[in-house]
Amino acid sequence: MTTPGDAAPPGAGRPRRAAWFHCFSGIAGDMALASLLDAGADMGTVSELLGRLDLPGWELRRTTVLRGGLACTRVEVVTGDTATARTAGAVLELIDRARLPARVAERSQAVFRRLAEVEGRLHATPPSEVHFHEVGGHDAVVAR
Repeated sequence: MTTPGDAAPPGAGRPRRAAWFHCFSGIAGDMALASLLDAGADMGTVSELLGRLDLPGWELRRTTVLRGGLACTRVEVVTGDTATARTAGAVLELIDRARLPARVAERSQAVFRRLAEVEGRLHATPPSEVHFHEVGGHDAVVAR
């Protein structure tokens, strides 16, 4: 409870937004990114931030498609990269060097750390040494 003399809470006066994914059978990074763009994320800002990653030779393509009779956004990461395996440590290092805003870097690293922890348990491998196969490719790193 606040009283008239209390400071306003952070974000007061601005509408609050939340995104919730019900991924009962999983979700691909490109699908999540497309959903966020559909919900109003700015494609230019997303592309500019992703451009800070030391992953040359990719582009994002955004199109509107029909799925089940509903219009939605499709995002495709187009790349000539043939490397599909990177260690979790290498992916975290890419994020570290990208000069991303702190919140973006922290959340990106949290996603890849969690994936590495789970993969590490499954394969009895330290998380930093886990080899991300599909998830380590240009398209997956860009779309996550």
